[in-house]
Amino acid sequence: MPVILAMAIILQASGQDDLEKLKKKVDELETQVEKLMEDRLDQEETSPGLAESANAFNPSITAFINGALRVDNRDVEAAGHGHGGGSGDPDLVDDRFWLRGAELDFRGSVDAYVDAVLLLGIHQETNGEFGIHPEEAYGILKQIPILESAPLGMKIKIGRYRAPLGTMNLLHQHDWPWTTSPLAVSTYLGSEGGTFFESGFAVEGAGLMMQLPSFEGTALDLELHAARAGKIAVTEEAADPGNPAGVGKLNFFTGLGEGNDLSIGLSGYFEELGNRVIVADFLYRWRPTGEFQSLVLGGEWHFVNRHIAGEEETSPNGGFFYLQYQLNWNVYLGARWDHVQGLEDADEETDVYSAYVSYYTTEFFRVRAGYEHRRSDHEEDDDLQSFFLEFNFVFGSHPAEPWWVNR
Repeated sequence: MPVILAMAIILQASGQDDLEKLKKKVDELETQVEKLMEDRLDQEETSPGLAESANAFNPSITAFINGALRVDNRDVEAAGHGHGGGSGDPDLVDDRFWLRGAELDFRGSVDAYVDAVLLLGIHQETNGEFGIHPEEAYGILKQIPILESAPLGMKIKIGRYRAPLGTMNLLHQHDWPWTTSPLAVSTYLGSEGGTFFESGFAVEGAGLMMQLPSFEGTALDLELHAARAGKIAVTEEAADPGNPAGVGKLNFFTGLGEGNDLSIGLSGYFEELGNRVIVADFLYRWRPTGEFQSLVLGGEWHFVNRHIAGEEETSPNGGFFYLQYQLNWNVYLGARWDHVQGLEDADEETDVYSAYVSYYTTEFFRVRAGYEHRRSDHEEDDDLQSFFLEFNFVFGSHPAEPWWVNR
């Protein structure tokens, strides 16, 4: 169209000797184009749907591959309890390399009001077989169409997604700052075979997320979710899935000066029959501007009440604390201490002491070496020592980096 208009101007002016007339017509044309552009921008601001290009509705796709070698000083079962079985026992996970899993991450805008996420997990079971299932599949209604704005930043989440219990339950295996899951997460929330495999609890339901009024430089977030009972490790299949369950979290965030911030959270899972998990968590981060050094200090503590028909009611607790320091652009050093009481017998206690070093080349490749030492009232677990060498490969769309990374 611009070429045609330009040709028309030239043809019209060809019979004129006065170049000023030609210049005047060109100026008029430029003014008309500028006016059209301004009208287009105004229309995009008042109509969000027009601001999205056709390509914006195609989902971004990222693939993750996670593998790890482990070497132990004794036989180790998938659930973490050692025994004297032979080396050919398919339930043993020690002294071998595991392609622990792969994950496909699809996410994008459905339209101007809704975003959607689909995470397909392909994980190796303890018998060597691979299974495919949706780790998460949900939509987020970020603005109600009939409202011009969302009160309190309100969003509605629907589908299957990681429950906001503490901070670590939200991370998938390929984004952990260490090779194994914290013992409290795998024991109280759920696991696919022990701390060495994918762990955590996902709700199937709907939730409301909002930002409450707070002071300048702070944020106060509230989440409320309705779910089905019986999907968490505390109750497993003992609960009637028809009974209601709920998850809630209140999180406070504040800046503590340049490069420093603190987050404090209180969350809980509740069932109608009295089963519950209360989680208190905190996370402090120091990240100087323009420097490739950082410090992360955090922890969680889980308080459990377990009431299963025909079994004695128990109230165990447990948690973990961790410290990580970034030496330079690539290297992260860290340590973690875990302590849990048994679900069925709170007098049975286990402690885990672990250390690790991560070499983080880019967001697309990471290698990590780690060591763990267990002390436990379970004779099979007591004095268990494990060495790990983990690899993470990422390709596709640029992934969101986990909160413990400083770039």
